[in-house]
Amino acid sequence: MKNLILLILMAFAFLPASPQVSHTCRSEWLLSYSNTDGMANYLVGEGSFREVPRFTILPNVEWDINYDFGEHFGMFSGLGFYNVGFLLRDDDTKYVWRSINVGVPLAFRIGNMEKNQYMFIGAEMEQSIHLKRKSICGKERIRHGEYFSNKINGLMPSMFIGINNDDFYMQLKVYLFDFVNKTYKFEDEMPFLDVNSGIFSFTFGYNYNRK
Repeated sequence: MKNLILLILMAFAFLPASPQVSHTCRSEWLLSYSNTDGMANYLVGEGSFREVPRFTILPNVEWDINYDFGEHFGMFSGLGFYNVGFLLRDDDTKYVWRSINVGVPLAFRIGNMEKNQYMFIGAEMEQSIHLKRKSICGKERIRHGEYFSNKINGLMPSMFIGINNDDFYMQLKVYLFDFVNKTYKFEDEMPFLDVNSGIFSFTFGYNYNRK
């Protein structure tokens, strides 16, 4: 880890002192999937529930500051709001757990900065703000919501890689922690101890107000 930090610091030492700075607003369509081993047992005891992809549009938005250190290399960081979670269902019932997160990304860009054609790779730290849990069975809907819930991990680090072509981009993101909090306690029991809930997502996004 120390060698990696030293390498990054040495790379910064060779960057131009005055990078070209711009900002970009982004909106995203997000398709996510979770491997939620053991979650069905917590929700319903036993059942034939299966994970299915979850598609969201709102409120997946991001505002970034871009630093271009030349024609072919740059960085960006900013602030984003994301709808993250998982979906379980069988023939009759659907269970959704979702969190609204605020995140701070940091990424490198390599490609043609002038034409806005580049690949990017980076990491992000997200903080969960609001958790919503809901079950849907026919016309019956049950919802529970709570701010800064300890049922899920409050901090959610991730790594991502993607490609940008002018106004559009595609991205793959992998969360490094489980979505649910394995150490959560309820009446001296830890119901999520054996639950795995890793999430990864594929994003199709649009850049606007690029200045």
